[in-house]
Amino acid sequence: MVNILSADIGTTNVKAGVFDEHGRLKYFTSERLRILFDQPGSAVQDPDEIFHRFVNVCKKAVEFVEGDVDALILSSQMHGLTLLNREGKPIVPLITYLDTRCSSVVGDIEHDYGRDLYENTGCPPLFIYPLSKILWLKKTFLHRVKEVKYVLVSAKDYVIYRLLGKVITDYSTASGSQLFNVKRLDWDSRSLDIAGIQYDMLPRLVDGFKPLDDVDKGFLKILGISGEPIVMLGGSDAALHSLGVGVLGDGSLALNLGTSAAIRVTRCKPIVDRYGMRFFCYYLGYKKWIIGGATNNAGSVLDWLKERLFRERDEEFYDFLEKIDIDTKPCPSLIFIPFLSGERFPVRDSYARGLVYGLSFNTSREDIIRSALEGIGFTLYWIYAAMNENNIIAKSIFAAGGGSRIKLWLRILSNIFNLPLYRASFIDASLLGGVIVALKEMGYFSSLEDAVKNIVNYGLVFHPKVDYKYAYEKSFRLFKGIYDSIKNTKNLP
Repeated sequence: MVNILSADIGTTNVKAGVFDEHGRLKYFTSERLRILFDQPGSAVQDPDEIFHRFVNVCKKAVEFVEGDVDALILSSQMHGLTLLNREGKPIVPLITYLDTRCSSVVGDIEHDYGRDLYENTGCPPLFIYPLSKILWLKKTFLHRVKEVKYVLVSAKDYVIYRLLGKVITDYSTASGSQLFNVKRLDWDSRSLDIAGIQYDMLPRLVDGFKPLDDVDKGFLKILGISGEPIVMLGGSDAALHSLGVGVLGDGSLALNLGTSAAIRVTRCKPIVDRYGMRFFCYYLGYKKWIIGGATNNAGSVLDWLKERLFRERDEEFYDFLEKIDIDTKPCPSLIFIPFLSGERFPVRDSYARGLVYGLSFNTSREDIIRSALEGIGFTLYWIYAAMNENNIIAKSIFAAGGGSRIKLWLRILSNIFNLPLYRASFIDASLLGGVIVALKEMGYFSSLEDAVKNIVNYGLVFHPKVDYKYAYEKSFRLFKGIYDSIKNTKNLP
């Protein structure tokens, strides 16, 4: 019996699961991560807390199989930045993709380097990327930047450093840094010049989908592993999510619904937006690229509604969601602009803020929730419309993530996109994506396609309601019009 330990460092949770050679889950555990909003625009995490949470969940999973692990593979949130000094200690906390403080430097990046930078890195000028964060830190914390020995570009990099004593990262995770050339699969010299950092300050790049061959296995004792497993860095949560929902191309659209939300296609060559910079192009692995976009404001918006507006416990709020009829008509008179923490795609507006238009004395709690889900859906569809203009067309959507538990949301998204939507049976798709890679590399499957075909299953399917097509098209036009009318209001904190 094979035991594969797959672990994911997300934005709000660290998760670990043990799977067998058929991709079946044996044990799962998770621990919550804090995001600190300790000043306007900030959204940071403690790298040492992430490390300890990671160790805890892995140890619990390993205990379940009495230390017997055959393979270990990781995935991680993207776009984070932390800096290490010569003693290997963090100089600044992990600055996450939700942090908007570096917005002040993005305009200069776009003006001076915009299109060329996008063509090479696949990353539009945006506040989410480590490049912007580095330039902002140089302006605001120059005395701290002078102490820097290493620049880490994800939460996973610090965990790996603590475990292995090595400053390394994988191609997939690096491709979300705006410091990586997605065509040459190496750190981009122009980006490094812009950032003012040296090549050897960044992690050494490795293929995260191949077993590491130069690792001191002493770290296995920290996790309670007694065997000699193969160890793989894995990839970004975006890359492994796409694998975990079975999206390898051929008209398939991967949908991730979590704290943030994203849509992605998989292609065998890098593709960037010919008419703007409205979507990204990151590296997946196996000579495949993921093209799409993400919104900062997804599950985080629901959390805000639950905690700040309705002041309910989790179970009360989600019980209420379950009781809403998923086939009721859309809310054409109520438009929710969900940009509570700026927005990155497709509008690239760190100053964007939320708005509810159309409130009346007849507006119910159900109406507000439904319009919020629709607003998030409209943002994702807006990204997809930009992809359409570049001849990227999908025939079906394959969804996972914590938000995919909300059937109402899936129905709304199927209607907005006017596409059938399939929910993966295992919603923690990044974990399953890691298992797919591990089993392929261990020789259980001859190809990635074969592994996906045998491991990924779908539990629910939602077909769009034809009767609602025009109502959602009208609401989408109104949604864009309202955003356009307020987008220059930049005097808000």
